[in-house]
Amino acid sequence: MAFGFPAYHQEDITFPYPVTHDWMVYACQAAGLGIPRWGQGAMGGMWHVSPGVSLVSWGETMTIAPLAPNILRVRSECGMPTQCIDWGKNEKNVRKLVQILWAAVQQTPQPPFR
Repeated sequence: MAFGFPAYHQEDITFPYPVTHDWMVYACQAAGLGIPRWGQGAMGGMWHVSPGVSLVSWGETMTIAPLAPNILRVRSECGMPTQCIDWGKNEKNVRKLVQILWAAVQQTPQPPFR
């Protein structure tokens, strides 16, 4: 459980090869987070996903930023800027997405699409 304004969870993950847009769409949909859109952010190009409102929170915003071709920074933060406690929801979002991406990496010798 994180505490801050807004509450967030962030992890940097290293993969054996670059993650493609199609792969990210597959992982986000499989995790039930929605369809990611590519856009510009503070760190350059990144994917944005909005999982939506749940019984635990007022919604989250996720960003997945490539730090290098095979390194991703995955961040989930509360959609309400005044929400200071996330009750573990952001960590759950990040871990779920990372788990699905790693499962896909282990099942295929190369990126599955482009």
